[in-house]
Amino acid sequence: MRGQFGLSVQQQLMASGAALVIMVSASPAMAQTRTFDVPAQPALRGIPTFAKQAGIQIVASGSAVRGKRTNAVRGSYSVEEALRRLLEGTGLKASPLGTNGIITIQGTGPGEAEDGSAPAGNESADILVTGTRIRGVQSPSPMVVTTRERIQDQGIDDLGSFARNLTQNYNGGQNPTVAGGGNQGRQNNLTSSSSLNLRGLGADATLTLINGHRTSYDGIGQGVDISAIPVVAIERVEIVTDGASALYGSDAVAGVANVILRRDFTGLYTSARIAGSTDGGNFQQQYDLVGGTHWGSGGFMGVLDYSDITAINARDRDYTRNLDDSQTLVPAREQVSVILAGHQQLSNGATLELDGQFADRSAETRFPYTTTSSAFTLGNVPHVDTTSYTITPTLRFALPGRWQASLSGTHGRSNVDIDTRAFSAGVLTTRTGLAYDNSIDALEATGEGPLFNLPASDVRLAVGGGYRRVGLDVLIQQTSGGTTTTTSDTSNSRQIYFGYGELSVPLVGQANRLPLVESLDLSGALRYENYRGVGDVLVPKLGIVYRPVRDITLRGTWGRSFKAQTLFQEFQATEAIFAPGYYFPNFPADQYVLLLSGGNAGLRPERATNWTASIEVRPVNGLTLQASYFNIQFKDRVVTPATSSTSAFSNPANADLLTYNPTLAQIAAAVAAATNGVTNLSSVAYSPSLVAAIVDNRLRNAARQAIQGVDLSADYRMDIGPSETLQLIASASYLESDQQLTPLNPVVDLAGTIFNSPHWRARGGGIYRRDNVTVSAFVNHVGGTSDTRYTPAEPVRSFTTVDLVARLRSTESAGLAQGIEATVAVSNLFNQAPSPIRNSSLIDPPYDSTNQSAAGRVISLTIAKKW
Repeated sequence: MRGQFGLSVQQQLMASGAALVIMVSASPAMAQTRTFDVPAQPALRGIPTFAKQAGIQIVASGSAVRGKRTNAVRGSYSVEEALRRLLEGTGLKASPLGTNGIITIQGTGPGEAEDGSAPAGNESADILVTGTRIRGVQSPSPMVVTTRERIQDQGIDDLGSFARNLTQNYNGGQNPTVAGGGNQGRQNNLTSSSSLNLRGLGADATLTLINGHRTSYDGIGQGVDISAIPVVAIERVEIVTDGASALYGSDAVAGVANVILRRDFTGLYTSARIAGSTDGGNFQQQYDLVGGTHWGSGGFMGVLDYSDITAINARDRDYTRNLDDSQTLVPAREQVSVILAGHQQLSNGATLELDGQFADRSAETRFPYTTTSSAFTLGNVPHVDTTSYTITPTLRFALPGRWQASLSGTHGRSNVDIDTRAFSAGVLTTRTGLAYDNSIDALEATGEGPLFNLPASDVRLAVGGGYRRVGLDVLIQQTSGGTTTTTSDTSNSRQIYFGYGELSVPLVGQANRLPLVESLDLSGALRYENYRGVGDVLVPKLGIVYRPVRDITLRGTWGRSFKAQTLFQEFQATEAIFAPGYYFPNFPADQYVLLLSGGNAGLRPERATNWTASIEVRPVNGLTLQASYFNIQFKDRVVTPATSSTSAFSNPANADLLTYNPTLAQIAAAVAAATNGVTNLSSVAYSPSLVAAIVDNRLRNAARQAIQGVDLSADYRMDIGPSETLQLIASASYLESDQQLTPLNPVVDLAGTIFNSPHWRARGGGIYRRDNVTVSAFVNHVGGTSDTRYTPAEPVRSFTTVDLVARLRSTESAGLAQGIEATVAVSNLFNQAPSPIRNSSLIDPPYDSTNQSAAGRVISLTIAKKW
């Protein structure tokens, strides 16, 4: 028998102590009646056989089920009754159907050792989900769980694209498709990384974990580059769309994403993918190699991924023909990624796990200073090399009383080398080298287990503590006229000590349920963190999960969050640009502006209060509806004051950024703050006497920032025939946000304005499966915004695209054709172009690249084979 992922069931389950997933399809209601024919057999085969016939999702543990046998189940039963018969007397038990549509299989008393301890991974609550530190309980926070299979069914080829399809995620910032070199979206795309940016709060406000542990920041944006992790290397992605600083610490203000790697793989898997935009540019090649093996007490998996993507230049799109042909819209990039994951049972109660990742990426972007000459005539050409790695060993071991403990250490680095060549009159005038070296070293110890038993279930406690050091070294050198000058050489680090506790109290459960109280669970978490040189903080979080009846679940959370300013925010280079006035609306075109951007060593930590409320309803078999409301109130939020530097004079809220008719002393002070002196974008020689205004757009703390909105989702699965299913999926997010720079400044809208999150994002479609064929179609909608850079504001229309995917799997059981799969995908089927916008600067892209892509229609073909 083979599971959905093409691995034998035994291969999927043999991992010792590893949490493994058997996901056959989205779950119907447990009361649905089905006909079963499951023989008595080892649990390694019996559980997947049952899951397939029941059409449910089951999460099990290799160590919990190994050596156990499941019962025969034959005849027509409800799924709930059939599962009870399958496991009766086996030493295994099933959790209630989770609100994420997953059932967990756990070990019970018969699996305990004589001293009362359980073998590693075999305690009564073995499954840990993101959003809680306690095993076997539901997170009170809303979650999005997506498996590798579902990602591939939708034709998504990398986790960066997966993030850009999430309705809760804002595309701007660290994203290869963001153009304009920082003029759009507040950040830049020089490293071509892809970071999650939940709620549009910035990549540094969304914590991204790999198998539950931190990794090094990306070299520029101080987020985590998820595109460095190949889709073929993951089991699933779990995203908590709620503040979680009390559980995971700083960076988790907007939410947490946990990328779960595949723990076990036996054999060899290869794939090759080619793709390209029908309008030109963006030719993609991607090659994957997955190999692994397992043995009775452990397993190992390795992934090698190579991708090469050509640039999209202005010449490739009709709507950018006003730009110079050489100007880059989306940069060329080349990347190699390596993922390693392994585990080994050391004894009956101890398991060692090891995760490792490596990525090397290069990218080049071309920025002409005019529309009539190339970047090699007048402009600059940054070439960026990014190398990153992280390694994390983790020791997990059992303690008496069904407690489990772990000790893990992480070491990681991300090095970015930017070589920028500046040209004037076709001559290389200066060469600037910027090296950003991020590092992380962390040590964490955890413990989790039951305290005592209530009628509903165990009261459980998770505790932990540790140490983390993050570092940022910056080296900037400039070569001009044969002379090289070091303008910045700094080494900065921050040490963090932390401790936390989380308590889960099940008041009502299956054993003592009441009318209109099927279950009721309370939880609370408290975390202390000491940031050396910044301060210390104690943040709480409270949660509730209430199920009045089996098919309705209510959740609620309240908490406080703390985020220290990142080292990059403090110590990134300050840039001074001398630009003509016609770049800036509402400023005299014949005058000149000195624009400052970059870091600020005087920043303060950010603090936030956030709460969520959500409801999940399963009104009919196979249908799940969810709705969540979220509210985040920030104080001292670190922001780039003007969304677009060129719009500084257009908005009255930017008054504090402007200095008109500055004195020579003020101009000298501004230039002195610039790491590499003045960059001249004008056609005249720079002179302080020409500066008519200074715009200080360096980072600063905003007095307040407020974010609120609603997430909606629907998931419906229907069985059309014995091996034929249709799954309909839809999600939408509505967002409102505003900001006040100082108590005396007006409150200005963020969401719904150009280069910020739109109010609405939505995605919906269906996946049809029949035997070895899968076909999917999805519609993506990005709402329109308002271009507030001008008076009156101009509308920017919405952006709607259609994606189609077809997958065909070979049915051959032997020979060369065995294990072959082909996928054809078309994204943006109707070749929707971005909405045009008006710019005061003619060299800026004439569309909002933070929300709308220039890729156009992309056609791809993937051939894969399991050997």
